[in-house]
Amino acid sequence: VDFKNTILIMTSNIGAQQILADLETHPGEDRISDETQAGVMNLLHAHFRPEFLNRVDEIVVFKSLSAAELRGIVGLMVEDLRKRLYNQQMSIQLSDAASDLVAKRGTDKVYGARPLRRAIQTMIEDPLSEQMLSGKWSAGDIIYVDVAEDAETLTFEKRAGEIMAPKDREHMEPARSRSKWTAPRVPSSDSTAVS
Repeated sequence: VDFKNTILIMTSNIGAQQILADLETHPGEDRISDETQAGVMNLLHAHFRPEFLNRVDEIVVFKSLSAAELRGIVGLMVEDLRKRLYNQQMSIQLSDAASDLVAKRGTDKVYGARPLRRAIQTMIEDPLSEQMLSGKWSAGDIIYVDVAEDAETLTFEKRAGEIMAPKDREHMEPARSRSKWTAPRVPSSDSTAVS
């Protein structure tokens, strides 16, 4: 395996309790207080050996995901399901309330959004699979997912409309490999500009 030109991103929940306490103490702020960042860094240094931390180029302490960010992640994950349904000439749409409920159930104050995939599977994919096997859905159906009146469960309704092709995820342009990296030339202070 060649790790040349590779960036590794590692995440940890070390200090999650301190960050949550900071966000509750300072609601609405865009950044974590300096004291909390220092406390999280102390916990990090107490947990990991210096030999490991010395090999890490950058450590970033970040706040919890917002409701809008979580809704976007749910949308990306449901887009994968939409692609599978498109192969069967069907589609799926979630209301904002349904996305918010899935995000609420699929996030944890300690684990963040890691359980989100499982929430989508248990709240949407599993019931939908059972309904498909029972013959409730067929080619041409658009499945609209919303929150039931009890505000705790999801409902699945048939909607009419055109089944649109799923969107492809947009990715960044891959970096072009260079055989040799060089620093950009910086003109010296005594050179004169030519116009």
